[in-house]
This record gives sequence, structure tokens and C-alpha cells, in this order.
Amino acid sequence: MGGDYYGDEGHMSETLTWWFKTKDTQEKVADWYATQLPKAERTRDDDGNMVFTYAPPSGEAGEEIVVRVGKQEFRITEETKPGKHKES
Repeated sequence: MGGDYYGDEGHMSETLTWWFKTKDTQEKVADWYATQLPKAERTRDDDGNMVFTYAPPSGEAGEEIVVRVGKQEFRITEETKPGKHKES
């Protein structure tokens, strides 16, 4: 699923999000992402999800990958500048 977003001061971005179910615990999935994204900022959101926010070095300013790990589910969101996602 994706969308186009327009923010303050002309900020525009496109997002794609993938949702997954898992039988693994939240901690196990979060531990795996901690090893795969060691430079990601780690926080918790209001719903108790573990959140990994990572700005790839090859990305433009404002582009990022966000992984939200919940209980028996997680989602990955990619935010890029407009026009980078190809039609499928």
C-alpha cells in the first residue's frame, strides 16, 4: 500500500508499506532488525511498537525506512521523494 503526502514548506513524499504477520515474539523480530539496521534510531510508539527509523546513506534528505514491530506483526514503510516508485 502506498500514498502521496504533502507537508509543510513544500515537503512532498511517496510511501510504500508492507504488512507482515509472524509467530515470533516482538523481541525476537526487533532483535533481528537491530542487527540488520544497527544505525537505525530506535524508539517505542504509543501503541508499544518498537520503531526503527533508518535514513539510507544513498537516499536524499527526508527519505527513510521505518520498521514498526508489534506483537505477532510488523510493517515496513519506505518514504521517498516523488517519482522514485515504479508503476507495477
